[in-house]
Amino acid sequence: MKRIIAEMEKNLTEEKKEMLSCIYEPTEVAYPGGYAVDSFAVQRSGEIRYYFKNDCKNRSDDTGVRTYLSTNDCGLTWEKHYEKNPAAMGKCIYVPEMDIFIKLIDAAKLDPEKPTPKFKNGGSGIYALISKTGSDDTNYEVYKVCDDAAHILRHVIYSASSGLLIATGENVTDEIYYSIVFTSADGGKTWNKQYLKPLDVYPITYPDKDIRWQNHSCEPTIIKLTEDELMIIFRTSYNYHYKYMSYDGGKTWSDPMPTDFHATLTMPTIGRMTDGDIIFTWCNTQPLPEFEHKSAVPPVDETVLRGRWEDCFTNRDANHIAVSSDNGKTWQGFREMALNPLRNESDFRTRGGHRDCFDKSVHQCEIVELPMNKLLVAYGQSRCCLRIIMLDRDWIKETSRTEDFSCGLQNVSTQVYLKSIMGGFSGYSGHCALNRTHGAVMIPSPDMVKQDVLFISRIKDDRLISEVQGAVWNFPAGKKGVFTAEIMNKGKGVALSLTDRWFNPIDTYVREAAQISVNIDGSCIPYNKWCTVRVLWDCDEKTFSVYADDDKVCGGEIIGSCPNGLCYVHFQSLAEDVDSLGTYIRFMEKK
Repeated sequence: MKRIIAEMEKNLTEEKKEMLSCIYEPTEVAYPGGYAVDSFAVQRSGEIRYYFKNDCKNRSDDTGVRTYLSTNDCGLTWEKHYEKNPAAMGKCIYVPEMDIFIKLIDAAKLDPEKPTPKFKNGGSGIYALISKTGSDDTNYEVYKVCDDAAHILRHVIYSASSGLLIATGENVTDEIYYSIVFTSADGGKTWNKQYLKPLDVYPITYPDKDIRWQNHSCEPTIIKLTEDELMIIFRTSYNYHYKYMSYDGGKTWSDPMPTDFHATLTMPTIGRMTDGDIIFTWCNTQPLPEFEHKSAVPPVDETVLRGRWEDCFTNRDANHIAVSSDNGKTWQGFREMALNPLRNESDFRTRGGHRDCFDKSVHQCEIVELPMNKLLVAYGQSRCCLRIIMLDRDWIKETSRTEDFSCGLQNVSTQVYLKSIMGGFSGYSGHCALNRTHGAVMIPSPDMVKQDVLFISRIKDDRLISEVQGAVWNFPAGKKGVFTAEIMNKGKGVALSLTDRWFNPIDTYVREAAQISVNIDGSCIPYNKWCTVRVLWDCDEKTFSVYADDDKVCGGEIIGSCPNGLCYVHFQSLAEDVDSLGTYIRFMEKK
Protein backbone atom coordinates (compact mmCIF):
# COMPACT_ATOMS: atom_id res chain seq x y z
CA MET A 1 0.00 0.00 0.00
CA LYS A 2 2.94 2.31 0.59
CA ARG A 3 3.77 2.09 -3.10
CA ILE A 4 0.27 3.10 -4.13
CA ILE A 5 0.24 6.03 -1.70
CA ALA A 6 3.57 7.11 -3.18
CA GLU A 7 1.94 7.00 -6.63
CA MET A 8 -0.91 9.15 -5.33
CA GLU A 9 1.59 11.80 -4.28
CA LYS A 10 3.42 11.62 -7.63
CA ASN A 11 0.14 12.47 -9.35
CA LEU A 12 -0.07 15.81 -7.51
CA THR A 13 1.21 19.06 -8.95
CA GLU A 14 2.92 21.43 -6.55
CA GLU A 15 -0.28 23.47 -6.41
CA LYS A 16 -2.34 20.36 -5.56
CA LYS A 17 0.16 19.38 -2.87
CA GLU A 18 -0.34 22.79 -1.29
CA MET A 19 -4.12 22.42 -1.51
CA LEU A 20 -3.96 18.97 0.09
CA SER A 21 -1.71 20.19 2.87
CA CYS A 22 -4.23 22.92 3.75
CA ILE A 23 -7.04 20.46 4.50
CA TYR A 24 -7.26 19.81 8.22
CA GLU A 25 -10.73 19.42 9.73
CA PRO A 26 -13.35 17.28 7.92
CA THR A 27 -13.99 18.88 4.52
CA GLU A 28 -16.57 17.74 1.97
CA VAL A 29 -15.01 16.90 -1.40
CA ALA A 30 -17.65 14.82 -3.23
CA TYR A 31 -21.30 13.78 -3.20
CA PRO A 32 -21.55 10.16 -4.38
CA GLY A 33 -24.66 8.34 -5.53
CA GLY A 34 -24.56 5.12 -3.52
CA TYR A 35 -24.27 3.79 0.03
CA ALA A 36 -20.87 4.05 1.69
CA VAL A 37 -20.11 0.35 1.83
CA ASP A 38 -18.26 -1.78 -0.71
CA SER A 39 -17.67 1.24 -2.96
CA PHE A 40 -14.03 2.49 -2.87
CA ALA A 41 -11.42 0.95 -5.16
CA VAL A 42 -7.79 2.16 -5.20
CA GLN A 43 -5.76 1.48 -8.36
CA ARG A 44 -2.01 0.89 -8.75
CA SER A 45 -1.72 4.26 -10.47
CA GLY A 46 -3.00 6.05 -7.36
CA GLU A 47 -6.42 6.65 -8.92
CA ILE A 48 -9.28 6.31 -6.42
CA ARG A 49 -12.73 5.26 -7.54
CA TYR A 50 -16.10 5.21 -5.80
CA TYR A 51 -18.57 2.79 -7.41
CA PHE A 52 -22.37 2.94 -7.40
CA LYS A 53 -25.39 2.45 -9.65
CA ASN A 54 -26.82 5.53 -11.28
CA ASP A 55 -29.18 6.90 -13.93
CA CYS A 56 -31.99 4.43 -13.40
CA LYS A 57 -34.87 4.62 -15.83
CA ASN A 58 -37.17 3.27 -13.15
CA ARG A 59 -36.32 4.77 -9.77
CA SER A 60 -38.36 2.15 -7.95
CA ASP A 61 -35.84 -0.60 -8.61
CA ASP A 62 -32.11 -1.06 -8.25
CA THR A 63 -31.20 -1.48 -11.91
CA GLY A 64 -29.11 1.04 -13.75
CA VAL A 65 -25.71 1.74 -15.17
CA ARG A 66 -22.67 0.91 -13.05
CA THR A 67 -21.06 4.27 -12.41
CA TYR A 68 -18.05 5.53 -10.55
CA LEU A 69 -16.52 8.78 -9.42
CA SER A 70 -12.79 8.99 -10.11
CA THR A 71 -10.01 11.14 -8.70
CA ASN A 72 -6.35 11.26 -9.68
CA ASP A 73 -5.43 14.01 -7.23
CA CYS A 74 -6.22 12.38 -3.87
CA GLY A 75 -9.84 13.47 -3.83
CA LEU A 76 -9.39 17.18 -4.53
CA THR A 77 -11.35 16.89 -7.80
CA TRP A 78 -13.66 14.17 -9.13
CA GLU A 79 -15.05 13.05 -12.48
CA LYS A 80 -18.08 10.86 -13.14
CA HIS A 81 -17.70 7.84 -15.45
CA TYR A 82 -19.95 5.08 -16.74
CA GLU A 83 -18.33 1.64 -16.64
CA LYS A 84 -17.39 0.98 -20.28
CA ASN A 85 -17.31 -2.80 -19.95
CA PRO A 86 -19.88 -4.54 -17.72
CA ALA A 87 -17.50 -7.49 -17.43
CA ALA A 88 -14.78 -5.39 -15.80
CA MET A 89 -13.69 -6.18 -12.25
CA GLY A 90 -15.08 -2.93 -10.84
CA LYS A 91 -14.93 -2.40 -7.08
CA CYS A 92 -12.09 -4.45 -5.56
CA ILE A 93 -9.69 -4.52 -2.61
CA TYR A 94 -5.91 -4.46 -2.90
CA VAL A 95 -4.07 -7.01 -0.73
CA PRO A 96 -0.47 -5.71 -0.63
CA GLU A 97 1.10 -8.83 0.89
CA MET A 98 -0.02 -10.88 -2.13
CA ASP A 99 0.00 -8.02 -4.65
CA ILE A 100 -3.49 -8.88 -5.90
CA PHE A 101 -6.87 -7.20 -6.23
CA ILE A 102 -9.80 -9.22 -4.94
CA LYS A 103 -13.49 -9.00 -4.25
CA LEU A 104 -16.12 -11.42 -3.07
CA ILE A 105 -19.55 -11.13 -4.64
CA ASP A 106 -22.95 -12.73 -4.20
CA ALA A 107 -23.72 -13.99 -7.71
CA ALA A 108 -27.46 -13.84 -7.02
CA LYS A 109 -27.17 -10.05 -7.03
CA LEU A 110 -25.84 -9.94 -10.58
CA ASP A 111 -28.35 -8.72 -13.15
CA PRO A 112 -29.49 -11.76 -15.22
CA GLU A 113 -30.57 -9.36 -17.99
CA LYS A 114 -26.95 -8.19 -18.37
CA PRO A 115 -24.85 -11.35 -18.15
CA THR A 116 -21.09 -11.04 -18.13
CA PRO A 117 -18.63 -13.52 -19.71
CA LYS A 118 -17.88 -14.82 -16.22
CA PHE A 119 -21.47 -15.41 -15.08
CA LYS A 120 -23.60 -16.45 -18.03
CA ASN A 121 -26.79 -16.94 -16.05
CA GLY A 122 -26.30 -14.86 -12.95
CA GLY A 123 -25.45 -17.95 -10.89
CA SER A 124 -25.78 -18.42 -7.15
CA GLY A 125 -23.48 -18.52 -4.17
CA ILE A 126 -20.37 -16.49 -3.37
CA TYR A 127 -17.50 -16.08 -5.79
CA ALA A 128 -14.01 -14.63 -5.45
CA LEU A 129 -12.73 -12.47 -8.29
CA ILE A 130 -8.94 -12.10 -8.34
CA SER A 131 -6.95 -9.75 -10.57
CA LYS A 132 -3.36 -8.60 -10.91
CA THR A 133 -4.27 -5.23 -12.43
CA GLY A 134 -7.39 -3.81 -10.77
CA SER A 135 -10.83 -2.46 -11.57
CA ASP A 136 -10.57 -2.39 -15.40
CA ASP A 137 -9.44 -6.00 -15.67
CA THR A 138 -11.76 -8.29 -17.67
CA ASN A 139 -9.46 -11.31 -17.46
CA TYR A 140 -9.66 -11.83 -13.73
CA GLU A 141 -9.87 -15.31 -12.29
CA VAL A 142 -13.15 -16.52 -10.78
CA TYR A 143 -13.33 -19.10 -7.99
CA LYS A 144 -16.36 -20.48 -6.15
CA VAL A 145 -16.28 -19.66 -2.44
CA CYS A 146 -19.47 -21.34 -1.22
CA ASP A 147 -23.08 -22.04 -2.16
CA ASP A 148 -24.54 -19.87 0.61
CA ALA A 149 -25.64 -16.29 0.18
CA ALA A 150 -23.79 -13.54 2.05
CA HIS A 151 -23.88 -9.78 2.38
CA ILE A 152 -21.57 -6.89 3.37
CA LEU A 153 -18.56 -8.54 1.68
CA ARG A 154 -16.25 -5.61 2.25
CA HIS A 155 -12.97 -6.79 3.86
CA VAL A 156 -10.12 -9.05 2.74
CA ILE A 157 -6.80 -9.34 4.59
CA TYR A 158 -3.83 -11.73 4.60
CA SER A 159 -2.10 -13.36 7.59
CA ALA A 160 1.44 -14.55 6.88
CA SER A 161 1.59 -16.73 10.00
CA SER A 162 -1.33 -18.88 8.88
CA GLY A 163 -0.93 -18.30 5.15
CA LEU A 164 -4.62 -17.43 4.94
CA LEU A 165 -6.53 -14.94 2.87
CA ILE A 166 -9.38 -13.92 5.16
CA ALA A 167 -12.65 -12.26 4.17
CA THR A 168 -15.74 -11.42 6.19
CA GLY A 169 -19.44 -11.25 5.49
CA GLU A 170 -22.83 -11.84 7.06
CA ASN A 171 -25.90 -13.95 6.52
CA VAL A 172 -29.27 -14.47 8.15
CA THR A 173 -30.77 -17.91 8.81
CA ASP A 174 -34.10 -18.44 10.57
CA GLU A 175 -34.11 -14.73 11.47
CA ILE A 176 -30.73 -15.02 13.21
CA TYR A 177 -27.84 -12.94 11.89
CA TYR A 178 -24.36 -14.43 11.69
CA SER A 179 -20.91 -13.06 10.98
CA ILE A 180 -19.06 -15.29 8.54
CA VAL A 181 -15.31 -15.75 8.06
CA PHE A 182 -14.10 -17.06 4.69
CA THR A 183 -10.51 -18.35 4.54
CA SER A 184 -8.31 -19.53 1.69
CA ALA A 185 -4.92 -21.23 2.07
CA ASP A 186 -4.14 -21.32 -1.66
CA GLY A 187 -4.37 -17.68 -2.69
CA GLY A 188 -8.13 -17.63 -3.23
CA LYS A 189 -8.65 -20.75 -5.36
CA THR A 190 -10.51 -22.73 -2.69
CA TRP A 191 -12.25 -21.48 0.42
CA ASN A 192 -13.60 -22.58 3.76
CA LYS A 193 -16.34 -20.76 5.64
CA GLN A 194 -17.03 -20.47 9.35
CA TYR A 195 -20.22 -19.11 10.92
CA LEU A 196 -19.26 -17.36 14.14
CA LYS A 197 -21.32 -17.69 17.30
CA PRO A 198 -24.05 -15.00 17.39
CA LEU A 199 -25.05 -12.98 20.42
CA ASP A 200 -28.09 -13.89 22.44
CA VAL A 201 -31.28 -11.88 22.09
CA TYR A 202 -31.03 -8.45 23.69
CA PRO A 203 -33.84 -8.43 26.27
CA ILE A 204 -36.18 -5.58 27.08
CA THR A 205 -33.95 -3.56 29.39
CA TYR A 206 -34.62 -0.35 31.28
CA PRO A 207 -35.28 2.30 30.06
CA ASP A 208 -36.66 0.48 26.97
CA LYS A 209 -40.40 -0.15 27.01
CA ASP A 210 -40.30 -2.79 24.30
CA ILE A 211 -37.95 -5.07 22.40
CA ARG A 212 -35.23 -3.78 20.06
CA TRP A 213 -34.65 -5.06 16.56
CA GLN A 214 -32.58 -8.23 17.05
CA ASN A 215 -30.15 -7.40 14.24
CA HIS A 216 -26.71 -8.19 15.56
CA SER A 217 -23.63 -10.32 14.98
CA CYS A 218 -23.48 -8.78 11.50
CA GLU A 219 -21.64 -6.16 9.39
CA PRO A 220 -18.23 -7.41 10.59
CA THR A 221 -15.04 -5.39 10.14
CA ILE A 222 -11.66 -7.13 10.51
CA ILE A 223 -8.13 -6.02 11.37
CA LYS A 224 -4.80 -7.78 11.87
CA LEU A 225 -3.29 -6.73 15.21
CA THR A 226 -0.32 -9.07 14.77
CA GLU A 227 0.26 -11.87 12.29
CA ASP A 228 -1.35 -14.26 14.79
CA GLU A 229 -3.84 -11.96 16.53
CA LEU A 230 -6.84 -10.80 14.52
CA MET A 231 -9.95 -8.94 15.63
CA ILE A 232 -13.43 -8.65 14.14
CA ILE A 233 -15.75 -5.92 15.44
CA PHE A 234 -19.41 -6.25 14.53
CA ARG A 235 -22.80 -4.58 14.74
CA THR A 236 -25.13 -5.47 17.61
CA SER A 237 -28.52 -4.70 19.13
CA TYR A 238 -26.75 -4.14 22.44
CA ASN A 239 -25.36 -0.81 23.70
CA TYR A 240 -21.84 -1.69 22.56
CA HIS A 241 -20.05 -3.13 19.57
CA TYR A 242 -18.81 -6.64 20.25
CA LYS A 243 -15.76 -8.45 18.89
CA TYR A 244 -14.38 -11.85 17.98
CA MET A 245 -10.69 -12.63 18.49
CA SER A 246 -8.39 -15.07 16.69
CA TYR A 247 -4.96 -15.97 18.06
CA ASP A 248 -3.89 -18.35 15.29
CA GLY A 249 -3.97 -16.15 12.20
CA GLY A 250 -7.69 -16.56 11.53
CA LYS A 251 -8.06 -20.33 11.75
CA THR A 252 -10.29 -20.29 14.86
CA TRP A 253 -12.31 -17.57 16.55
CA SER A 254 -13.51 -16.81 20.06
CA ASP A 255 -17.05 -16.37 21.26
CA PRO A 256 -18.30 -12.76 21.12
CA MET A 257 -17.06 -10.36 23.80
CA PRO A 258 -17.86 -6.66 24.41
CA THR A 259 -15.68 -3.76 23.31
CA ASP A 260 -15.53 -0.31 24.93
CA PHE A 261 -17.20 1.31 21.90
CA HIS A 262 -20.82 2.37 22.42
CA ALA A 263 -23.10 1.70 19.44
CA THR A 264 -26.48 0.17 18.63
CA LEU A 265 -27.61 -1.17 15.23
CA THR A 266 -24.91 0.71 13.31
CA MET A 267 -21.92 -0.35 11.22
CA PRO A 268 -18.30 -0.22 12.45
CA THR A 269 -15.27 0.15 10.16
CA ILE A 270 -11.65 -0.42 11.19
CA GLY A 271 -8.41 -0.15 9.21
CA ARG A 272 -4.63 -0.06 9.59
CA MET A 273 -2.59 2.85 8.21
CA THR A 274 0.86 2.36 6.69
CA ASP A 275 2.57 3.96 9.73
CA GLY A 276 0.81 1.52 12.09
CA ASP A 277 -2.02 3.76 13.32
CA ILE A 278 -5.44 2.13 13.52
CA ILE A 279 -8.45 4.19 12.44
CA PHE A 280 -11.92 3.27 13.74
CA THR A 281 -15.18 4.84 12.56
CA TRP A 282 -18.59 4.14 14.11
CA CYS A 283 -21.66 5.85 15.56
CA ASN A 284 -20.79 6.52 19.21
CA THR A 285 -24.46 7.02 19.96
CA GLN A 286 -27.27 5.86 22.24
CA PRO A 287 -30.76 5.43 20.72
CA LEU A 288 -33.85 6.75 22.41
CA PRO A 289 -35.45 4.19 24.72
CA GLU A 290 -37.71 1.87 22.74
CA PHE A 291 -41.33 3.00 22.50
CA GLU A 292 -44.18 0.67 23.39
CA HIS A 293 -44.79 -0.81 19.94
CA LYS A 294 -48.41 -1.85 20.47
CA SER A 295 -49.42 1.75 21.10
CA ALA A 296 -47.93 3.07 17.85
CA VAL A 297 -50.37 4.95 15.61
CA PRO A 298 -50.71 3.85 12.87
CA PRO A 299 -49.86 0.30 13.99
CA VAL A 300 -46.44 -1.18 13.31
CA ASP A 301 -45.87 -4.46 11.47
CA GLU A 302 -45.90 -7.79 13.28
CA THR A 303 -42.15 -8.11 12.60
CA VAL A 304 -41.54 -5.02 14.75
CA LEU A 305 -43.60 -6.50 17.56
CA ARG A 306 -41.43 -9.63 17.47
CA GLY A 307 -38.17 -7.69 17.41
CA ARG A 308 -37.41 -8.80 13.86
CA TRP A 309 -37.58 -5.32 12.38
CA GLU A 310 -37.04 -1.76 13.52
CA ASP A 311 -39.63 0.84 14.52
CA CYS A 312 -37.37 3.89 14.07
CA PHE A 313 -33.67 4.74 14.07
CA THR A 314 -32.81 7.57 16.47
CA ASN A 315 -29.04 7.14 16.78
CA ARG A 316 -27.71 7.43 13.23
CA ASP A 317 -27.24 11.19 13.04
CA ALA A 318 -23.61 11.38 14.19
CA ASN A 319 -20.61 9.49 12.82
CA HIS A 320 -17.40 9.30 14.86
CA ILE A 321 -13.72 8.62 14.35
CA ALA A 322 -10.91 7.57 16.70
CA VAL A 323 -7.26 6.62 16.28
CA SER A 324 -4.96 4.26 18.17
CA SER A 325 -1.18 4.49 17.95
CA ASP A 326 -0.51 1.52 20.25
CA ASN A 327 -2.28 -1.29 18.41
CA GLY A 328 -5.68 -0.69 19.96
CA LYS A 329 -4.64 -0.51 23.62
CA THR A 330 -5.68 3.15 23.93
CA TRP A 331 -7.65 5.48 21.68
CA GLN A 332 -7.77 9.20 20.93
CA GLY A 333 -10.46 11.32 19.37
CA PHE A 334 -14.04 10.04 19.63
CA ARG A 335 -14.78 13.06 17.46
CA GLU A 336 -17.88 13.80 15.43
CA MET A 337 -16.66 13.38 11.89
CA ALA A 338 -20.14 14.12 10.58
CA LEU A 339 -23.56 15.26 11.70
CA ASN A 340 -26.63 14.45 9.62
CA PRO A 341 -27.50 17.52 7.51
CA LEU A 342 -31.18 16.47 7.71
CA ARG A 343 -31.29 16.02 11.47
CA ASN A 344 -33.79 18.83 12.06
CA GLU A 345 -35.95 18.37 8.94
CA SER A 346 -39.74 18.14 9.20
CA ASP A 347 -39.81 15.91 6.08
CA PHE A 348 -36.96 13.69 7.25
CA ARG A 349 -38.90 10.52 6.37
CA THR A 350 -39.58 11.45 2.75
CA ARG A 351 -36.70 13.78 1.84
CA GLY A 352 -34.93 12.52 -1.26
CA GLY A 353 -37.78 10.63 -2.88
CA HIS A 354 -38.83 7.05 -3.27
CA ARG A 355 -35.59 5.32 -4.24
CA ASP A 356 -33.00 7.24 -2.30
CA CYS A 357 -34.35 7.62 1.21
CA PHE A 358 -34.96 4.20 2.75
CA ASP A 359 -32.30 5.12 5.31
CA LYS A 360 -31.37 8.76 5.75
CA SER A 361 -28.36 8.58 7.98
CA VAL A 362 -24.64 9.20 8.24
CA HIS A 363 -23.87 5.70 9.51
CA GLN A 364 -21.82 3.30 7.35
CA CYS A 365 -18.28 4.20 6.40
CA GLU A 366 -15.29 3.50 4.14
CA ILE A 367 -11.74 4.80 4.57
CA VAL A 368 -8.84 5.36 2.15
CA GLU A 369 -5.40 6.44 3.34
CA LEU A 370 -3.88 9.39 1.48
CA PRO A 371 -0.40 10.95 1.45
CA MET A 372 0.53 13.79 3.79
CA ASN A 373 -1.29 12.32 6.82
CA LYS A 374 -4.74 12.72 5.22
CA LEU A 375 -7.74 10.40 5.13
CA LEU A 376 -10.51 10.09 2.57
CA VAL A 377 -13.75 8.94 4.19
CA ALA A 378 -17.11 8.12 2.63
CA TYR A 379 -20.18 7.86 4.82
CA GLY A 380 -23.94 7.86 4.78
CA GLN A 381 -27.09 6.51 3.20
CA SER A 382 -29.39 8.25 0.67
CA ARG A 383 -28.15 10.95 -1.65
CA CYS A 384 -29.27 13.62 0.76
CA CYS A 385 -26.73 12.46 3.35
CA LEU A 386 -23.97 10.72 1.39
CA ARG A 387 -20.64 12.52 1.50
CA ILE A 388 -16.98 11.94 0.78
CA ILE A 389 -14.83 14.02 3.10
CA MET A 390 -11.13 14.58 3.68
CA LEU A 391 -9.41 15.24 6.98
CA ASP A 392 -6.00 15.27 8.63
CA ARG A 393 -5.25 12.59 11.21
CA ASP A 394 -3.86 15.22 13.57
CA TRP A 395 -7.37 16.69 13.78
CA ILE A 396 -8.52 13.41 15.36
CA LYS A 397 -5.76 13.67 17.97
CA GLU A 398 -6.60 17.20 19.15
CA THR A 399 -7.41 17.55 22.84
CA SER A 400 -9.32 20.86 22.95
CA ARG A 401 -12.30 22.42 21.19
CA THR A 402 -14.18 25.73 21.36
CA GLU A 403 -17.70 26.67 20.24
CA ASP A 404 -18.92 30.28 20.06
CA PHE A 405 -21.94 29.64 17.79
CA SER A 406 -20.55 31.94 15.10
CA CYS A 407 -21.57 29.22 12.63
CA GLY A 408 -24.95 28.74 14.29
CA LEU A 409 -25.90 25.18 15.16
CA GLN A 410 -23.55 23.60 12.62
CA ASN A 411 -21.73 21.67 15.35
CA VAL A 412 -24.63 21.09 17.75
CA SER A 413 -27.55 18.62 17.79
CA THR A 414 -30.90 20.06 18.97
CA GLN A 415 -33.56 18.03 17.12
CA VAL A 416 -36.92 17.13 18.60
CA TYR A 417 -39.12 14.43 17.08
CA LEU A 418 -42.56 14.73 15.53
CA LYS A 419 -45.13 11.99 15.91
CA SER A 420 -44.60 9.96 12.75
CA ILE A 421 -45.32 6.68 11.03
CA MET A 422 -43.09 4.00 12.53
CA GLY A 423 -41.76 0.82 11.03
CA GLY A 424 -40.01 -0.34 7.89
CA PHE A 425 -40.56 0.35 4.24
CA SER A 426 -44.29 0.35 3.50
CA GLY A 427 -44.55 0.97 -0.24
CA TYR A 428 -43.49 4.59 -0.22
CA SER A 429 -40.46 6.52 0.92
CA GLY A 430 -39.91 6.71 4.63
CA HIS A 431 -38.11 3.90 6.41
CA CYS A 432 -37.75 3.52 10.19
CA ALA A 433 -37.58 7.29 10.56
CA LEU A 434 -39.25 10.02 12.58
CA ASN A 435 -39.77 13.50 11.19
CA ARG A 436 -38.12 16.22 13.22
CA THR A 437 -37.99 19.92 13.89
CA HIS A 438 -35.80 22.35 15.83
CA GLY A 439 -35.87 22.30 19.61
CA ALA A 440 -33.24 24.63 21.06
CA VAL A 441 -32.58 27.48 18.61
CA MET A 442 -30.39 30.53 18.06
CA ILE A 443 -31.92 33.86 19.15
CA PRO A 444 -30.53 37.35 19.94
CA SER A 445 -28.61 37.62 23.19
CA PRO A 446 -30.87 38.90 26.02
CA ASP A 447 -28.31 41.53 27.09
CA MET A 448 -28.86 43.55 23.89
CA VAL A 449 -25.45 42.65 22.48
CA LYS A 450 -25.57 42.05 18.73
CA GLN A 451 -24.89 38.34 19.01
CA ASP A 452 -26.94 35.21 18.52
CA VAL A 453 -26.87 32.71 21.37
CA LEU A 454 -28.31 29.27 21.97
CA PHE A 455 -31.69 29.27 23.71
CA ILE A 456 -33.05 26.16 25.48
CA SER A 457 -36.66 26.33 26.68
CA ARG A 458 -39.82 24.23 26.74
CA ILE A 459 -42.93 24.96 24.73
CA LYS A 460 -46.34 23.32 24.40
CA ASP A 461 -46.54 21.37 21.14
CA ASP A 462 -48.83 18.35 20.80
CA ARG A 463 -47.09 17.34 17.57
CA LEU A 464 -43.99 16.25 19.47
CA ILE A 465 -43.10 12.88 20.94
CA SER A 466 -41.47 14.80 23.80
CA GLU A 467 -41.52 18.54 24.49
CA VAL A 468 -38.26 18.59 26.42
CA GLN A 469 -35.48 20.53 24.64
CA GLY A 470 -31.77 19.98 24.73
CA ALA A 471 -28.45 20.55 22.98
CA VAL A 472 -25.59 18.10 22.45
CA TRP A 473 -21.97 19.04 21.61
CA ASN A 474 -18.94 16.84 21.02
CA PHE A 475 -15.35 17.50 22.07
CA PRO A 476 -12.14 15.41 21.91
CA ALA A 477 -12.25 12.62 24.47
CA GLY A 478 -10.28 13.09 27.67
CA LYS A 479 -9.90 11.17 30.91
CA LYS A 480 -9.07 14.50 32.50
CA GLY A 481 -10.39 17.84 31.40
CA VAL A 482 -12.14 21.12 32.02
CA PHE A 483 -15.45 21.97 30.36
CA THR A 484 -16.43 25.66 30.40
CA ALA A 485 -19.70 27.29 29.36
CA GLU A 486 -21.07 30.81 29.63
CA ILE A 487 -24.69 30.48 30.74
CA MET A 488 -27.54 32.85 31.58
CA ASN A 489 -30.57 31.39 33.31
CA LYS A 490 -33.95 33.13 33.23
CA GLY A 491 -36.23 30.13 33.75
CA LYS A 492 -36.13 26.64 35.21
CA GLY A 493 -32.51 25.96 34.30
CA VAL A 494 -30.82 23.04 32.58
CA ALA A 495 -29.27 19.71 33.43
CA LEU A 496 -25.61 19.71 32.39
CA SER A 497 -24.38 16.17 31.68
CA LEU A 498 -20.93 15.03 30.60
CA THR A 499 -20.89 11.62 28.90
CA ASP A 500 -18.78 9.27 26.80
CA ARG A 501 -21.35 9.04 23.97
CA TRP A 502 -24.03 10.96 22.08
CA PHE A 503 -27.53 10.99 23.53
CA ASN A 504 -30.58 12.45 21.85
CA PRO A 505 -31.30 16.04 22.91
CA ILE A 506 -34.74 14.93 24.20
CA ASP A 507 -33.54 11.80 26.03
CA THR A 508 -34.12 12.37 29.76
CA TYR A 509 -32.40 9.04 30.50
CA VAL A 510 -29.09 10.86 29.99
CA ARG A 511 -29.41 12.36 33.47
CA GLU A 512 -29.20 8.84 34.94
CA ALA A 513 -26.72 7.33 32.48
CA ALA A 514 -24.19 10.17 32.24
CA GLN A 515 -20.93 9.88 34.14
CA ILE A 516 -21.53 13.43 35.42
CA SER A 517 -24.89 15.20 35.62
CA VAL A 518 -25.64 18.37 37.61
CA ASN A 519 -28.50 20.88 37.64
CA ILE A 520 -27.60 24.40 36.61
CA ASP A 521 -30.44 26.53 37.95
CA GLY A 522 -31.20 29.36 40.34
CA SER A 523 -29.71 27.45 43.23
CA CYS A 524 -26.16 27.68 41.86
CA ILE A 525 -26.02 30.54 39.33
CA PRO A 526 -27.67 33.99 39.46
CA TYR A 527 -30.74 34.82 37.38
CA ASN A 528 -30.50 37.21 34.40
CA LYS A 529 -26.72 37.34 34.46
CA TRP A 530 -24.02 35.63 32.42
CA CYS A 531 -22.11 33.16 34.55
CA THR A 532 -19.05 31.08 33.69
CA VAL A 533 -19.68 27.47 34.67
CA ARG A 534 -16.71 25.08 34.78
CA VAL A 535 -16.68 21.33 35.30
CA LEU A 536 -13.33 19.68 36.14
CA TRP A 537 -13.08 15.91 35.94
CA ASP A 538 -10.61 13.08 36.42
CA CYS A 539 -11.78 9.64 35.26
CA ASP A 540 -8.87 7.86 36.89
CA GLU A 541 -9.68 9.39 40.29
CA LYS A 542 -13.43 9.18 39.46
CA THR A 543 -14.06 12.70 40.79
CA PHE A 544 -15.47 15.97 39.45
CA SER A 545 -16.00 19.52 40.68
CA VAL A 546 -18.34 22.26 39.42
CA TYR A 547 -17.65 25.99 39.69
CA ALA A 548 -19.89 29.00 39.03
CA ASP A 549 -17.53 31.86 38.24
CA ASP A 550 -14.91 31.26 40.95
CA ASP A 551 -17.14 29.58 43.53
CA LYS A 552 -17.32 25.81 43.87
CA VAL A 553 -20.99 24.84 43.89
CA CYS A 554 -20.81 21.05 43.96
CA GLY A 555 -18.72 17.99 43.21
CA GLY A 556 -18.78 14.28 43.58
CA GLU A 557 -17.94 10.88 42.18
CA ILE A 558 -18.05 9.96 38.50
CA ILE A 559 -20.73 7.33 37.89
CA GLY A 560 -19.91 4.16 36.00
CA SER A 561 -16.90 3.57 33.79
CA CYS A 562 -15.39 5.74 31.08
CA PRO A 563 -12.29 3.88 29.83
CA ASN A 564 -11.78 6.28 26.95
CA GLY A 565 -12.71 9.46 28.81
CA LEU A 566 -15.59 11.90 28.32
CA CYS A 567 -16.40 13.42 24.94
CA TYR A 568 -19.87 15.02 25.11
CA VAL A 569 -21.77 17.72 26.92
CA HIS A 570 -25.56 17.41 26.99
CA PHE A 571 -27.74 20.32 28.09
CA GLN A 572 -31.42 19.68 28.75
CA SER A 573 -34.25 21.81 30.08
CA LEU A 574 -35.24 21.02 33.67
CA ALA A 575 -38.76 22.37 33.12
CA GLU A 576 -41.57 19.87 33.59
CA ASP A 577 -44.02 22.18 31.85
CA VAL A 578 -43.85 25.29 29.68
CA ASP A 579 -40.76 27.42 30.33
CA SER A 580 -40.70 30.32 27.88
CA LEU A 581 -37.97 32.17 29.83
CA GLY A 582 -35.46 29.37 29.38
CA THR A 583 -31.66 29.28 29.51
CA TYR A 584 -29.07 30.88 27.22
CA ILE A 585 -25.61 29.60 26.25
CA ARG A 586 -23.14 31.70 24.29
CA PHE A 587 -19.81 29.89 24.61
CA MET A 588 -18.48 26.36 25.24
CA GLU A 589 -14.94 25.07 25.55
CA LYS A 590 -13.19 21.85 26.50
CA LYS A 591 -9.55 21.75 27.47
